Amino acid sequence: TYAASLIPAPECAEPGLLVKRHHPGVRGTGGVDDGRVARLYRWKVTRYVIDSPSLLHVVAEDIKVAPAHQLVAPTLIRSQALALLLSAVQRGDITDEVALQRHEGYAEIKIRLLGDRVSRRTAWKLAPEHGWDSTFDAEYRAACKLQADALVTIDRALGEKAVGIVPTAPLEVLSSGSSQHTSPTRNRRYVTLVRRRR
Repeated sequence: TYAASLIPAPECAEPGLLVKRHHPGVRGTGGVDDGRVARLYRWKVTRYVIDSPSLLHVVAEDIKVAPAHQLVAPTLIRSQALALLLSAVQRGDITDEVALQRHEGYAEIKIRLLGDRVSRRTAWKLAPEHGWDSTFDAEYRAACKLQADALVTIDRALGEKAVGIVPTAPLEVLSSGSSQHTSPTRNRRYVTLVRRRR
């Protein structure tokens, strides 16, 4: 282990970041000087729950999700998105080829999928509390309550159901590097960069 002290953040870092330097040459419990300098950077990572219509819109419009954001959704989102594509093909809105392209497109988007027992139980509680006849929409709110900062949706009905339960944010926030919702960001991501001294 190394002794540590706070130092100013580098110019390349965003304002307000904490930087911790571990000093080589200072022995800790069982530690030795192996010539390394490690720095710990902290920055905001905003997590947004996204639903299936919004996911398909992101793919269709080729919207790039900013690196500062992480997408979260219940596991059912991929099946719902596939069902929406099939309906669009059957209505004649898009061709089968376009549907398959969009399927491949959303499959490549990195999304943290939640299907654990806690999230399902939370959805089960939310549905009867608010008079919903399905747990599908409740799963998105549960994911937001448990693991995200806000819900992003282009579905007006879903957005209205979220009022008073979880924060919401406009779709445009996904491509920007800043947060645009009223709830404070609770999540932080940490990365340790190690440089070996020569």
